[in-house]
Amino acid sequence: MAKRAVSGSQSGEYRISELVKKSSTSREMIKYYLRDGLLPPARKPRRNLSLYSDQHLQLIALIPRFREQTKLSLGEISEVFAAHDYDPHRLEMALVSGQFSQQTGSSIVPLSDYREQDRAGLAFDQTFITRLHQHGLLESDALESADDEKIATVLWKAQEANIPLSLFVEARKHLLPLAELQINALISVLPVTGDPTQGIELHAHADRLFNGWLIADKTQLLRRKYQKILDDTEQDVARSLDAIYVPSEVFRKRFKVDTAINAWRLESQRGDLDANTRLQYAMATMLLADFDVALELSRQEGGQAIDVQRRLAMECTVLCMQKDMDAAGDCYRRLSEVDDLSVWSSLARMLYLLLRAAELGALSDASEILAEALTLYQRALEKSTVESPIEAFEKKLLRGRACVMFSKWIQPDEAAVVALQDMLKQLDASTADELGLPGDAVRVVYQVYCHFYLARIYQALGDSSAASEHFQRVVMLDPASNFGEHAYLQLSD
Repeated sequence: MAKRAVSGSQSGEYRISELVKKSSTSREMIKYYLRDGLLPPARKPRRNLSLYSDQHLQLIALIPRFREQTKLSLGEISEVFAAHDYDPHRLEMALVSGQFSQQTGSSIVPLSDYREQDRAGLAFDQTFITRLHQHGLLESDALESADDEKIATVLWKAQEANIPLSLFVEARKHLLPLAELQINALISVLPVTGDPTQGIELHAHADRLFNGWLIADKTQLLRRKYQKILDDTEQDVARSLDAIYVPSEVFRKRFKVDTAINAWRLESQRGDLDANTRLQYAMATMLLADFDVALELSRQEGGQAIDVQRRLAMECTVLCMQKDMDAAGDCYRRLSEVDDLSVWSSLARMLYLLLRAAELGALSDASEILAEALTLYQRALEKSTVESPIEAFEKKLLRGRACVMFSKWIQPDEAAVVALQDMLKQLDASTADELGLPGDAVRVVYQVYCHFYLARIYQALGDSSAASEHFQRVVMLDPASNFGEHAYLQLSD
């Protein structure tokens, strides 16, 4: 967490008559400010004595500045003061940074007046100022002008808002060429001759117009970019199930999937079969897209009972696959009440939320649901627990799955690639028995997932050669599946 800037002294205490004299403000106005919440209550050591502090003095001085510079009403200023805990220093920083300003741009100050600008004298942690200087955002490691002070204040507020400093570092690289372009263009049509001050004032007026255009046009471009992200995300949400692999009939015959599933059903009826093995069979059956059998296996009475939360997670996932959202919603609510940390529970809830968002259609209605799904993903990466080999593989697959399901909000990165490549090495080097998986079909299912997600991630990163390589592997493993068809189309393009 960022350190706060150093606050000013609040040591003095004054009766109201002294406050009136020190602030040059009438008693009636001070009482009005107190009544309307612009000032915090006085300290009352006894019933008929009210004492005011330096904090009150500073706030009284800030009120007219807020009115002049922000055009906020007194009622709105009262809300701002309360939101900032009546801290004069924080309020002054907010004011200087332009947080509440309705202006659309600053202007060039004539050279003769440059050193006469009033400075607020804001205090910052010196390490913060040094850091700005090291990143090239300040000319020196001291605040030498009002402009320096404003830059530091804006960047401090950005830090508090978790906006990365790297954004400003990269943006500044484009500022010098832009400033040179502007001044060269202006000098060619508005030469600074005769009276330099008058010439610079003409440039100041042109600068205000240029800044107004720059902000308006940048805002418009940003709006278009964000709208495209929202539109693309809406399409991604609608295609959530496309990130789930459904093996083809050819695959099922090659790996004798039906025979394996029947064997799992029979073994699950044994009274001495432990719950984790039964759960593995149910999960494996779901991975192979036999959803009805997966439900049957999770609900069977034979053997040890499967943990309630894992059974609920299984049911929620299967019901989502079958598009039975009402029944899935009941499982989702019961999962959320206990807040189970198993990876399968997190995946089930994520899938349900994505499909619910898709049902809503308009992204504005689905934004809170998507935010909850993203939170679940982050928590699953950090805290989810595993109790079986399949759950361990699902957790390894999670980063790649999220990059495909949330492609516009989770940027594919090297960590996602490394996680999937490590998983592939493990799958390629070992048999299903060595991996603790219930059959070779399950091992190959995870290979298909890894290749498909890697192809999609490399595609997003702009590495078409690597993407093609992994799409080809998907086609080789199961060309008639939904993943195989998608891969074939990508290779054709």
